[in-house]
Amino acid sequence: LIDAGSRNVSADPGLSDLCSGTADFGDVVQRQPQSNFATVSWGQKSSINFSSQQCKTLVTALGEVFETVIIDVGRAGLASSLPTFTGFNALVLLMVDDGVQSSVIEDVRQDIFALGLSNVRIINSVPAHVKVA
Repeated sequence: LIDAGSRNVSADPGLSDLCSGTADFGDVVQRQPQSNFATVSWGQKSSINFSSQQCKTLVTALGEVFETVIIDVGRAGLASSLPTFTGFNALVLLMVDDGVQSSVIEDVRQDIFALGLSNVRIINSVPAHVKVA
C-alpha cells in the first residue's frame, strides 16, 4: 500500500523522501511482520515531487515483488496524484460517498479515462457509523 494522497506527514521516511532523493527504496518500504504485505507512508516532507521518476520506479519494483500494488492517490481533482501513476495496467477504484450526484461521478470517471486509465470501478465508501473489523 503506497500513500500518495493523505498528506499525513510521518516520522518514518516515505514516498515524499524517496521522491526528494533523501531516502532510498529500502528506507521507505516497510514490510509488515509475518505477512506478505508492505506499506510506504507519505513520509517526512509536507509535499511530494510527483514529477520524480522514483514514483513509477517504486511501483514497478513493488509489482515485481508483490502480486498487487495499491496506491492511495487521495481525493479526485486537481490535487490528486493519480496522473503520476498513469502508464500502468491498473484498476482504478473510485470510492464515492453516499449522496454524491451521478453527474459528478461521471465527470470524474471521464477525467480518469482522459488520463488513459480505462479500467474504472465505482464503489461506495463505508458510512462513518459502520465499524469495520
